[in-house]
Amino acid sequence: TAATSSDNRPTRGCDPWVFRCIFEDRTRMVLIAAGDGVWMAFNPATCAMAKVWRGDVLFRGKVWDFSQDNSIARGTVLAEAPSLIWSLPDAPALPPGWGAKGVEGQGWAFTGDGATLTSPVFDTSVWQRVCLAFDEVSRAGPIRMELSADGGKSWEAQWFESTTHGSSDEDWQWNFKDISVRSAQTRVRFVQAKGVFHKRLRAVRVFGDQPAWSARGTGGPVEVRPVWRGYELVNHADRVVLRYDLVLEGGRTVSVRQSPDLVGGEGAASDGWREAFELEGVPEGVTLALELAPPAAACQREVHGAARIVEQDGPARLELSADGRCELTTRIGGGR
Repeated sequence: TAATSSDNRPTRGCDPWVFRCIFEDRTRMVLIAAGDGVWMAFNPATCAMAKVWRGDVLFRGKVWDFSQDNSIARGTVLAEAPSLIWSLPDAPALPPGWGAKGVEGQGWAFTGDGATLTSPVFDTSVWQRVCLAFDEVSRAGPIRMELSADGGKSWEAQWFESTTHGSSDEDWQWNFKDISVRSAQTRVRFVQAKGVFHKRLRAVRVFGDQPAWSARGTGGPVEVRPVWRGYELVNHADRVVLRYDLVLEGGRTVSVRQSPDLVGGEGAASDGWREAFELEGVPEGVTLALELAPPAAACQREVHGAARIVEQDGPARLELSADGRCELTTRIGGGR
């Protein structure tokens, strides 16, 4: 029997059981409390499932506890899309490839005018969205971030300054910035303009979202752009429908309605979930492909309907080439 809320509506053990929030450094993610301790995080930027885990959510941030942090998953990850590009450990010495002037480790303290911390070269060309995140201390002045698209020969590709909104000089302030540079020769440089700023950084990282959807026609690859349209609840807790469009080059649009749930419905005692897809507008001769979030352990996948699973030439993907409904079921380790 399903649990009920204070107004007697059925719930999934969490009310609301579908909502949007800042989650693991990403804004406006869709979190789904599917039931049986299983959670799902859907990314509207890619229109694909980003993470599935068994456990709960540590709710942090302005809405939850007035902190500068953001909510994170706790428990056992069942599947997760690639995300981290690199992170700088809080250590006594810099890793190979990093450069520094007037910067000391174990908290990365900047000393003196013009102190800099420079990353190695990294590739942003294959990522749909790229973000830079870090924590900073000191309200005396901002830290400046400069981006290079040519391996550090020039630093005019993009720049921005930190927020410094902390309530005191000892409070760590979380920063989150979108990087617009797309280059195989990307670098980032942190610059402290004045020594009196006494800046310190920690948890420096670059992460992003790789495109999840692709398409191919009779003449080769077809450009596809996912466009998020929102979600709707059916009878409050029966199911959730995630709605989005896949806009193909030339303006052709495929409408998608995706409904994720546990295998067997709410309360099922298994490490498995099902995703139902309803497509409308797939052009003749075009095959759509959804790259699936890699599982954390061995899994079994089944597909029913007008679709197939392809597991060679890279990560597994779900290929769809016709209108209609199909279902993808994923079981981690055959259940528990």
